[in-house]
Amino acid sequence: MVNTTGQSEKVSISKVNDTSYADFVRNETLALTLSTPKDEGNHHGNVFKGWFIPPASTNYSFWMACDDHCILKLGNTSGLGNDTTDVRDIINIYSWSDWRDYFKADKINRTSGKIYLEADKPYYLEALHIEGGGGDHMSVAVEIESAATVGHYHAVKEQ
Repeated sequence: MVNTTGQSEKVSISKVNDTSYADFVRNETLALTLSTPKDEGNHHGNVFKGWFIPPASTNYSFWMACDDHCILKLGNTSGLGNDTTDVRDIINIYSWSDWRDYFKADKINRTSGKIYLEADKPYYLEALHIEGGGGDHMSVAVEIESAATVGHYHAVKEQ
């Protein structure tokens, strides 16, 4: 996973992933988690690009929390190609939540719902995040439906 962070007073979700947009000061780093630092600053955006490799053939639910706007995209089919025409938005949040609050009670859908993925096949994953001002963060969690997957935990939604 690679995270590209851009800083600009004119940050927007359409410009954060546009590498031809020269108004951003960009910094690219290897991301070890699908999460931004908490309270990184104002007027910036993050773009995470990489692959998700499911440990089992089963249903997965992705969860996302952010401040102020974030989108999670997933490739419809497995593969290592760079064909982004096969990518769809699975979560689009234009609202804020507290840090890692995937269950905020504000009627905003913060989950992808169940998506069947095949084991050991890479699926393209991309997360976009923009921050205007205030408390800033973005994080993604994954819930695996199979309770029998060795080395992984079946997440239980907290109420």
